[in-house]
Amino acid sequence: MQVTHTRKSFLYTSWDSGDKTTLTIAITADGVSLHHIDRGYLNSQSTMLNLSADEAADVAARIERVLRGEAPQNRLDEPGAKLVVTQATDGDPYREGVSLALDDGGAWDQQFDFQMEKGSASSLAAILRAAQA
Repeated sequence: MQVTHTRKSFLYTSWDSGDKTTLTIAITADGVSLHHIDRGYLNSQSTMLNLSADEAADVAARIERVLRGEAPQNRLDEPGAKLVVTQATDGDPYREGVSLALDDGGAWDQQFDFQMEKGSASSLAAILRAAQA
């Protein structure tokens, strides 16, 4: 059995009140664990990612770039699974935020796209940076 104790943990919910998607962030001794839970229409699905402190800092930097209105500089040409950071916009009322999406090259139902408000994105970036401390 492997037991992981976290130094800190945080829970985010999607910015859409009808969306029951959550993102749990846990700072561990060796990096950051992200757990995306999609309690969809029929079955709940989840994805767990483990990031090193350097990978977490890279995601944080890309989130901060999007918050400043800059291009996130995602490395889409690299092989393997990747977290893609983009600007998110939504309709009525209009709002802007940040999207954190998993692209692992697999089936669409094994990936996720988590949209959050700017304040949540800023908080998430700070938490991801804290993994280096």
